[in-house]
Amino acid sequence: MTELSTYLRRTYPAQKRTDDTWEVRVDDRERDVAHEFCNIALVVGEDSTHFTLNLYPAPISAGLYENVESLGGTISVFQLGSSIELELSIKEVTKIRELAKEIRRVVKRGQRYPNPNWKWICRRTANSLDRLASNLVEFRRAKRHGLLEIASEEEEDEGLFAIVCTDETR
Repeated sequence: MTELSTYLRRTYPAQKRTDDTWEVRVDDRERDVAHEFCNIALVVGEDSTHFTLNLYPAPISAGLYENVESLGGTISVFQLGSSIELELSIKEVTKIRELAKEIRRVVKRGQRYPNPNWKWICRRTANSLDRLASNLVEFRRAKRHGLLEIASEEEEDEGLFAIVCTDETR
């Protein structure tokens, strides 16, 4: 288990393990039952510095499509919605914030969009992405200053905390 996956598992409650990767949900879906809600998940592999960001079903506009393409991501269109996939590193917080800003623009004043629920979905999705970016900044800060202690997998399985902040100022 990597430091990043452990940190994210402690920060966000919903996750699942597949082989050597962890998928961590970084949205606030547990409070919403609408099927149109944009699910946001990170897939963290063996490397503690890179992850895949997945959004489905994602609100899409021409500007968002261009933004995702410029960030090196892909957009796939399905019958029930579109998905966005981006390969990112923990240092690319700016790209996550750019994506959040572009998602907010999908429903800015004067825009037409196919789903009236996007008015709320876009704001919540963008807020979740901004929260993720802030958490990644905090992870990098804690790692850089030696404030993280990672428990072993056995300790994790026993329910012990995986990350201990050693900074007395927190």
